[in-house]
Order: sequence, then structure tokens, then C-alpha cells
Amino acid sequence: MQQSQKLFPKTKTNNVVVHLVILLSFFYIESNSQPVFAVQFGSTNTFYDRLDSAVANAQDGSTIYIPGGTFIIGTINIEKRLNLIGVGHNPDSSTATSSTYLSGDINFGAGADYSSLIGIYLSGYIKFYILPGSSIASNILIKRCNLYGISFDQTTSGVIIDECITRYHINVYYGYSSLNTFQNSIITGTLGGTSSGFSNCIIRNNIFLGNYAYQINGGSNIIENNIFMNGTINGNNFCYNNITNSTSNIFSGQLISLNNQINVSDIFINQSGSIYSYTDDYYLTITCPGKNAGTDGTDIGIYGGFSPWKDGSVPYNPHVQFQNIPSVTNANGNLNINIRVGAQDH
Repeated sequence: MQQSQKLFPKTKTNNVVVHLVILLSFFYIESNSQPVFAVQFGSTNTFYDRLDSAVANAQDGSTIYIPGGTFIIGTINIEKRLNLIGVGHNPDSSTATSSTYLSGDINFGAGADYSSLIGIYLSGYIKFYILPGSSIASNILIKRCNLYGISFDQTTSGVIIDECITRYHINVYYGYSSLNTFQNSIITGTLGGTSSGFSNCIIRNNIFLGNYAYQINGGSNIIENNIFMNGTINGNNFCYNNITNSTSNIFSGQLISLNNQINVSDIFINQSGSIYSYTDDYYLTITCPGKNAGTDGTDIGIYGGFSPWKDGSVPYNPHVQFQNIPSVTNANGNLNINIRVGAQDH
């Protein structure tokens, strides 16, 4: 096993435990051909063969490591503070482990405040709304995930959607949801419903790809440094330093509209269509007027701002880059394994 001082610093016992838990869960998958979901709470580590069991038995404040593979989860309700971390959703960055693919929906309810979900592909919805006999959760981080869609209750606040892909809409259940942040993400559908939307939110450094009548529905949002490939903005908002390929001024009629650019045809190095593709290249061309044109002097789009898009979309924990685990021992009864792990700086 290859390891480095950065991966396993001697002075940080908790980090050593975390990394060993990740590697052990990965090893169990390969050797036993069954999924292992590792739950860490302080210095205690417990392993489960189902994600719902891991969630149900985890103590408040636990971290759950979800391995690569395809798992049918149905609907999982999270009503405690949990940090769920997969191995990533980009197939090019998960060849050693496979991507973490969850088939189903995940609901965040009462008690889930300050939870997080990182590094997974979800076939269904992330939902923030009142579960039966429950209240709404707030202050949730969803990062580096590929999601079908997201559904908000009108009272949801403090949610951060960061470096994510949504293949369909980000809706509000009814009314308006406020004080959420959507940043450095690729949004295929709309942000807000037909009669509902978002207000007093921060919407920055995103790419809106979908071909819909409007891309954002709501009012009093700060909309800055985004790229709009189709559609319009509905409502009265504060729009700064956005660009669009539309020939019409989609930023007109807003409360404030400054330094926005329309009819921009030279945007991405390689992109086509109105849906996200792992093979497209969303870096700006050298001649794109969005280069260094954001409100903070960085690029407009996902590679600028406070949380630039990380190529590969792998989580911040050590990432398995290569593995070779024989199915049988050698003549001496030893199992010679080779695992290469790469440290992540963010």
C-alpha cells in the first residue's frame, strides 16, 4: 500500500482513523463482494451492509462513508446530523472503485440541521420538506453530487448547493424559499417552480443549460457571474456580471442590472446541447468575454468565484486511484494487495 506523510500525519490520530476506515471499507467490498457502509463516530467505527441500516443506527454527528457501486435505497429519511460521503460520481475519476450510484430519493427532515451529502450520483430527488409529524431541516450542504432534481419546502433556509449537477428542476414545494445558496453548479432545469420560486437567495457562478421559458423564478435574489444558455429570468432581482447567448436582454426589468452581456456566442471550449455531459468542456475559451469578468475578478461560470469547480468532482477525503486485490492467496497463504490513494487538498 502506498502512503504519504500528507495522507497519514503522525500527529493527527483522528485523521489516521478516518483514512483507515475508508480503506477498510473498500477492502471489504473487494474481498467479500458485498457493500460495506462505514460509520465513524469519534474513534468508534461500525460497518453495515445497507445504507438505510447505517443511517438508522448512526449517532447524531456521525460520518457515513458510502462505497462505489450501485445501491437501491428506495427513500431514505435523514432526521439527525449526518455527513454522508461517497467516492464521487464522475466515471473517469472512479475507475478503481466505480462511482457511488444511489437509486432512490433522500429526504432531510427535522434534526438533520448541519448535515452534508458529498460525492454521489442520485437517480431521484433530494427533498427538503416537512416529513410526517416533523419539521423542516435547514443549513444543509450538498456538494459535488449529480442529482435528478431538488425539491424545497417554502420554509427551507441555509441550504448550500455547491459544485453539483441537476439533471432536472430545482423546485419549491409551494410559496417561496429564501436564504439559500446555489453556486458553481450546472443546472439543466429551472430554479423555481411555475408558481413558486426563490427569494433572497444567492445564485452565483452557475451554468444554466436547459431550454425552458425561464431559468430562474423568484425575486430579490442576487444573481451574479452566471452563464445562461437558454431561457429568461422571471421576477425582480439583482443581476450582476452574467452572460447569455440569447440575443434578447434577459436581464431587463430587474431591480438592478449591471455589467451583464447578451448575445455571447464564444463561451465554452467544447459544449453542445441543453443537457450536461461528462465529455463536454465547460472552461471558457480564451476569447470569451466572461474571462476574469466576474464581480470578484475571476471567470464567470463554474471555474470562478469562491468555490471553483473541481475537475473529477471527487470528495475532499483521500481518493482511491488504483487497486489490485487478488481473489485468492498465494502459495504462502498471503494476500498481496496494491492500493494507491491520492490525498485531496479540498
